[in-house]
Amino acid sequence: MLIKRIRGAYPFSFLCMMVFSRVFFSLWLVLGSTLCWSQVDFLELTLEGALAKSRAENKLVFVDFRADWCKPCVEMENTTFKDKLVGEKINQNYIPIQVDVDFFAGMDIQEAYNASVLPTLLLLNGKGDVQLRMIGQKNSVGLLKELGLIEDTSYEYDEEDITTKKEEELDQNNKETTSEN
Repeated sequence: MLIKRIRGAYPFSFLCMMVFSRVFFSLWLVLGSTLCWSQVDFLELTLEGALAKSRAENKLVFVDFRADWCKPCVEMENTTFKDKLVGEKINQNYIPIQVDVDFFAGMDIQEAYNASVLPTLLLLNGKGDVQLRMIGQKNSVGLLKELGLIEDTSYEYDEEDITTKKEEELDQNNKETTSEN
Protein backbone atom coordinates (compact mmCIF):
# COMPACT_ATOMS: atom_id res chain seq x y z
CA MET A 1 0.00 0.00 0.00
CA LEU A 2 2.82 2.41 0.90
CA ILE A 3 4.69 1.62 -2.32
CA LYS A 4 1.55 2.33 -4.35
CA ARG A 5 1.18 5.78 -2.72
CA ILE A 6 4.80 6.69 -3.46
CA ARG A 7 4.48 5.54 -7.05
CA GLY A 8 1.21 7.40 -7.41
CA ALA A 9 2.66 10.62 -6.01
CA TYR A 10 5.93 10.44 -7.95
CA PRO A 11 4.56 11.17 -11.43
CA PHE A 12 2.73 14.24 -10.13
CA SER A 13 5.84 15.51 -8.27
CA PHE A 14 7.97 14.85 -11.31
CA LEU A 15 5.50 16.69 -13.54
CA CYS A 16 5.44 19.70 -11.16
CA MET A 17 9.21 19.74 -11.03
CA MET A 18 9.46 19.68 -14.84
CA VAL A 19 6.92 22.49 -15.26
CA PHE A 20 8.60 24.60 -12.58
CA SER A 21 12.06 24.08 -14.06
CA ARG A 22 10.85 25.07 -17.55
CA VAL A 23 9.10 28.18 -16.24
CA PHE A 24 12.15 29.13 -14.17
CA PHE A 25 14.50 28.57 -17.12
CA SER A 26 12.28 30.67 -19.42
CA LEU A 27 12.19 33.52 -16.90
CA TRP A 28 15.94 33.30 -16.47
CA LEU A 29 16.44 33.56 -20.24
CA VAL A 30 14.11 36.53 -20.59
CA LEU A 31 15.49 38.44 -17.61
CA GLY A 32 19.08 37.54 -18.41
CA SER A 33 18.80 38.77 -21.98
CA THR A 34 17.10 41.97 -20.81
CA LEU A 35 19.90 42.71 -18.38
CA CYS A 36 22.59 41.98 -20.93
CA TRP A 37 21.08 44.32 -23.50
CA SER A 38 20.36 47.10 -21.07
CA GLN A 39 23.86 47.98 -20.01
CA VAL A 40 26.94 49.69 -21.37
CA ASP A 41 28.65 47.32 -23.79
CA PHE A 42 32.32 48.07 -23.15
CA LEU A 43 34.25 46.91 -26.19
CA GLU A 44 37.35 44.74 -25.84
CA LEU A 45 39.54 47.16 -27.76
CA THR A 46 42.89 48.79 -27.11
CA LEU A 47 42.87 52.57 -26.97
CA GLU A 48 44.41 52.69 -30.45
CA GLY A 49 41.71 50.35 -31.76
CA ALA A 50 38.97 52.46 -30.18
CA LEU A 51 40.43 55.64 -31.66
CA ALA A 52 40.54 54.03 -35.12
CA LYS A 53 36.92 52.92 -34.73
CA SER A 54 36.07 56.42 -33.54
CA ARG A 55 37.49 57.95 -36.71
CA ALA A 56 35.73 55.40 -38.92
CA GLU A 57 32.32 55.86 -37.25
CA ASN A 58 32.71 59.58 -36.47
CA LYS A 59 31.97 59.02 -32.77
CA LEU A 60 33.77 59.97 -29.58
CA VAL A 61 35.45 57.33 -27.42
CA PHE A 62 33.99 56.94 -23.92
CA VAL A 63 36.85 55.83 -21.64
CA ASP A 64 36.23 54.50 -18.13
CA PHE A 65 39.41 54.34 -16.02
CA ARG A 66 38.78 51.70 -13.36
CA ALA A 67 40.40 49.27 -10.93
CA ASP A 68 39.14 46.27 -8.97
CA TRP A 69 40.17 47.87 -5.67
CA CYS A 70 38.28 51.11 -6.46
CA LYS A 71 34.92 50.86 -4.64
CA PRO A 72 33.27 53.76 -6.53
CA CYS A 73 34.38 52.15 -9.84
CA VAL A 74 32.82 48.82 -8.88
CA GLU A 75 29.68 50.59 -7.64
CA MET A 76 29.30 52.38 -10.98
CA GLU A 77 29.71 49.09 -12.82
CA ASN A 78 26.98 47.53 -10.67
CA THR A 79 24.54 50.44 -10.89
CA THR A 80 25.18 53.27 -13.35
CA PHE A 81 26.58 51.20 -16.21
CA LYS A 82 23.79 48.59 -15.83
CA ASP A 83 21.07 51.22 -16.17
CA LYS A 84 19.01 50.60 -19.31
CA LEU A 85 18.91 54.23 -20.44
CA VAL A 86 22.63 54.74 -19.77
CA GLY A 87 23.42 51.61 -21.79
CA GLU A 88 21.25 52.69 -24.72
CA LYS A 89 22.61 56.24 -24.85
CA ILE A 90 26.30 55.41 -24.41
CA ASN A 91 26.26 52.42 -26.77
CA GLN A 92 24.45 54.49 -29.40
CA ASN A 93 26.57 57.65 -29.18
CA TYR A 94 30.08 56.55 -28.21
CA ILE A 95 32.74 53.86 -28.55
CA PRO A 96 32.86 52.68 -24.91
CA ILE A 97 36.04 51.10 -23.52
CA GLN A 98 37.39 50.42 -20.05
CA VAL A 99 41.00 50.95 -19.03
CA ASP A 100 41.99 48.80 -16.07
CA VAL A 101 44.78 50.63 -14.26
CA ASP A 102 45.79 47.46 -12.41
CA PHE A 103 47.73 46.42 -15.51
CA PHE A 104 50.82 48.08 -17.00
CA ALA A 105 49.13 48.99 -20.29
CA GLY A 106 46.34 50.67 -18.34
CA MET A 107 48.84 52.47 -16.12
CA ASP A 108 50.57 53.95 -19.17
CA ILE A 109 47.25 55.25 -20.54
CA GLN A 110 46.30 56.53 -17.09
CA GLU A 111 49.55 58.47 -16.90
CA ALA A 112 49.24 59.82 -20.44
CA TYR A 113 45.76 61.20 -19.69
CA ASN A 114 46.54 62.30 -16.12
CA ALA A 115 43.73 60.18 -14.67
CA SER A 116 45.08 60.14 -11.13
CA VAL A 117 41.66 59.94 -9.41
CA LEU A 118 39.36 56.97 -9.95
CA PRO A 119 36.87 56.68 -11.42
CA THR A 120 37.75 59.06 -14.23
CA LEU A 121 35.64 59.13 -17.37
CA LEU A 122 36.90 60.75 -20.57
CA LEU A 123 35.45 61.54 -23.95
CA LEU A 124 38.16 61.45 -26.62
CA ASN A 125 37.97 62.46 -30.25
CA GLY A 126 39.51 60.31 -32.99
CA LYS A 127 42.90 61.97 -32.47
CA GLY A 128 42.91 61.11 -28.77
CA ASP A 129 42.27 64.66 -27.59
CA VAL A 130 40.20 65.00 -24.42
CA GLN A 131 36.82 66.60 -25.09
CA LEU A 132 35.33 66.08 -21.62
CA ARG A 133 36.72 64.86 -18.30
CA MET A 134 34.49 63.60 -15.48
CA ILE A 135 35.97 62.73 -12.12
CA GLY A 136 34.29 60.70 -9.39
CA GLN A 137 31.35 58.38 -9.04
CA LYS A 138 28.26 59.27 -11.06
CA ASN A 139 24.68 58.13 -10.80
CA SER A 140 22.76 57.36 -13.99
CA VAL A 141 20.98 60.68 -14.35
CA GLY A 142 24.03 62.71 -13.38
CA LEU A 143 26.18 60.92 -15.96
CA LEU A 144 23.65 61.32 -18.77
CA LYS A 145 23.12 64.98 -17.91
CA GLU A 146 26.87 65.68 -17.91
CA LEU A 147 27.22 63.95 -21.26
CA GLY A 148 24.38 66.08 -22.60
CA LEU A 149 22.34 63.00 -23.49
CA ILE A 150 19.23 63.97 -21.53
CA GLU A 151 17.56 67.29 -20.97
CA ASP A 152 14.79 66.13 -18.65
CA THR A 153 15.51 67.61 -15.25
CA SER A 154 12.51 66.04 -13.55
CA TYR A 155 14.79 63.30 -12.26
CA GLU A 156 16.11 63.88 -8.78
CA TYR A 157 19.81 63.58 -8.18
CA ASP A 158 22.41 65.04 -5.90
CA GLU A 159 23.98 68.18 -7.40
CA GLU A 160 27.17 67.46 -5.43
CA ASP A 161 27.51 64.19 -7.35
CA ILE A 162 28.47 66.25 -10.39
CA THR A 163 32.20 66.94 -10.40
CA THR A 164 32.71 67.42 -14.10
CA LYS A 165 35.53 69.65 -15.22
CA LYS A 166 35.83 70.50 -18.84
CA GLU A 167 39.30 70.30 -20.25
CA GLU A 168 39.60 74.10 -20.43
CA GLU A 169 38.93 74.38 -16.69
CA LEU A 170 41.62 71.80 -15.96
CA ASP A 171 44.07 73.64 -18.19
CA GLN A 172 43.22 76.91 -16.46
CA ASN A 173 43.77 75.36 -13.03
CA ASN A 174 47.07 73.84 -14.16
CA LYS A 175 48.22 77.22 -15.53
CA GLU A 176 47.33 78.95 -12.26
CA THR A 177 49.21 76.31 -10.25
CA THR A 178 52.23 76.53 -12.55
CA SER A 179 52.33 80.34 -12.44
CA GLU A 180 52.22 80.31 -8.62
CA ASN A 181 55.33 78.12 -8.47
